[in-house]
Amino acid sequence: MKFLPILALSAGLAGAALLAGPTQAATATNQTISLGADAQSIYTPAQVGMSRRNFRARCTTQEDAGYCECLTAVYAQTLTPPELDLASAMMSPRALMKTRAMNAFATPEARDAAVAHVEEAQAMYGPGCRQPAP
Repeated sequence: MKFLPILALSAGLAGAALLAGPTQAATATNQTISLGADAQSIYTPAQVGMSRRNFRARCTTQEDAGYCECLTAVYAQTLTPPELDLASAMMSPRALMKTRAMNAFATPEARDAAVAHVEEAQAMYGPGCRQPAP
């Protein structure tokens, strides 16, 4: 959880909020990760890194760079790579990108759980990432 102190300081997030709730979402491999857990405990750094770079690139086309850096750091730890790819696709107006991201999940239930997990992470961390750095 190497980013937690940085996030709490730069985004103005309370440390307790980063360790919130046992909400889990199934991935295509049927592995789960809870909000506040580290995605690298399940996925390789290369998998997390690629999804993280893709999300940051997509985000910076629509949002402020500071907001995107903060959200990318939080998402890289709380979302699995397939969920992070889904978060990127949810920011895109391109239907093909969304379809590919949605098809990464084994079942409609896993997809729906992943969408809910992404939306919950956005609701929890997005406002804090919009706060100016102290």
